[in-house]
Amino acid sequence: MLDADRSAVFRQAMVEVAGGHDCLIHAIGWMPDHVHLTLSIPPRVAIADLSQRLKGTSSRRINEHGGNAFAWQSGYGVISLSESKLPIVIDYIDNQPTHHADRTLVPALERMQAPPPTPGNHHRP
Repeated sequence: MLDADRSAVFRQAMVEVAGGHDCLIHAIGWMPDHVHLTLSIPPRVAIADLSQRLKGTSSRRINEHGGNAFAWQSGYGVISLSESKLPIVIDYIDNQPTHHADRTLVPALERMQAPPPTPGNHHRP
C-alpha cells in the first residue's frame, strides 16, 4: 500500500526513472491501492520496458525505506490520448482522492479489463 510516508519515495523514483528515459511527467496520482501516471513517452522508449523500470525502481526504493513489504501487481494499463485531452486527464489525476470520495470516477481511467481467455492466454479473474 502507498501511504503518506512512502509517497515522497515513490514520487522521487518515478521522476528519476521517467527523466532517465526522456519522458515528461504531466501528473502523478495515487490511492493506497493504485497509481495513475500521465507521461509523454518518446517513440524510442518501449512502454513495457519503461513500466518495468518504473515499478522495479519504485518498489525497491519503497522497500529500502522500510515498513511493510511493498510489491506491485503484475501487469499495467496504458491509454493513449490526444494532446487536447491532456488537461482533462491531468485534472482527473490531480483530484483523484476527491473522485474516489465522491464516486465521480471515470471507469476508463480507473480499471483496465483483462482480455477474455484464449488458448494462449490463461487469465484467471
